[in-house]
Amino acid sequence: MTGQRISCACRACGLLFDRKEAAGGRYRTVPHLRRPLPDLRIDDVVWAGLGVPVRLAFFVRHEPTGDRAEPFVTAHYPSPLGVVGAAVDEPAWRRVEEANPDLAELLDTEVVALLTHRGRDEHWLVGVDDCYRLTARVRHQWSGMTGGDEVWRGIEEFFTGLRAGARRGSGSAGRT
Repeated sequence: MTGQRISCACRACGLLFDRKEAAGGRYRTVPHLRRPLPDLRIDDVVWAGLGVPVRLAFFVRHEPTGDRAEPFVTAHYPSPLGVVGAAVDEPAWRRVEEANPDLAELLDTEVVALLTHRGRDEHWLVGVDDCYRLTARVRHQWSGMTGGDEVWRGIEEFFTGLRAGARRGSGSAGRT
């Protein structure tokens, strides 16, 4: 992965670029990771402070760039047009991390996302590729103004698959 773009998903590249030093650190491997975070809490006040207008979103930490001296977090959410991104209010994100002290360490820069489904009060640590798979499903199945029944069934199927994978142990151990 470079910046916010997945360059390749083949096994050979995954093995080749599995080390941080690979290609001078320009590429990162997206881990196969599907870890539920049942103890993670984001209350309604903090959620409103994050500025995310929907209840299904994923958050990605980024390395400092340009005029930013510190890592920063962006929010993204699936839509009928694809991924919609938004800046996250930094003080609001600090409140999320203060309430969930392990989160900063778990959220590996640019390749791991915190996926939140507020409608089900579910939080997951996943590779960003899963977030883009969910977005593709939403985009493909969306109809009308509110998405329609098919998209909501598809979202539920996606999370059912995450839960099933976590129970089998698939991807729950972190980087491969």
